[in-house]
Amino acid sequence: MKPILFATPRSGSTIIGRMIGKIAKDFWGYNDYLGEVFGIWTVNPTLMNKVNGKLEILYEQFQLDVSLYEEGQWKEEEIKRRVRLLEEDPLYMIKIFPEHYRDEMESWVKSNYTPIFLERRNKIEQLLSLMAMHTKHKATYGIRENDTVESIVYKSHLANDLLFHDNLLNEIKKKFPEAKTIYYEDWLELGANEQAVCRLLGCEELLNDVNMLDREIKPTPYIDNPENLILNKDEWLKDKPLIIEAIKNKAKNFK
Repeated sequence: MKPILFATPRSGSTIIGRMIGKIAKDFWGYNDYLGEVFGIWTVNPTLMNKVNGKLEILYEQFQLDVSLYEEGQWKEEEIKRRVRLLEEDPLYMIKIFPEHYRDEMESWVKSNYTPIFLERRNKIEQLLSLMAMHTKHKATYGIRENDTVESIVYKSHLANDLLFHDNLLNEIKKKFPEAKTIYYEDWLELGANEQAVCRLLGCEELLNDVNMLDREIKPTPYIDNPENLILNKDEWLKDKPLIIEAIKNKAKNFK
């Protein structure tokens, strides 16, 4: 297996991606896990280059020469450059969010990888997680941190963002009809560990040999049921039935 992970935000992709990356490195000849390689921004940009013969994402700041490219054009050129680097050296586990996928990636993915799609069945819980992230301006929590989520601000555009990403993911799925879809809730039920990942990927033969990662992050630490933490609850309760209906109908937005 040569996995590549497609996921939407707040689907558990950070920890599950790392676990798949570790398994791929231990058993399938991968060099490393590079994470979200096409998450490219012109504010605090990163580079991807070879360092001592291995591809790495370089997070140290560099000066982007905006005279060479307008913002969007630089991003598109950088995505193409990273695809070329991975075409030359594909043995890296990576994660792609739907908004970062480009149609020209299709043949590259089909030639080099086994696509895996990760989703959450409970889209409302996923949306609450997305709202908590935007309220706190924080995506992950360290295992030894004491920080908690004490309040959430509902913003309707985040519901539309989730619906939009879900629709994009479904469109990408159509390009890879043989791909496996795994679910965050199943991972939790099976133990939320590397053995659970092996079971979801259909690799039961690895169960006795798989190594466990040192846990660096933990689930979002809410002080209460997340819905109870919403500050503008009247707005949320007014829109919630519309959001649920849009999710059910696979709509691109709810209003």
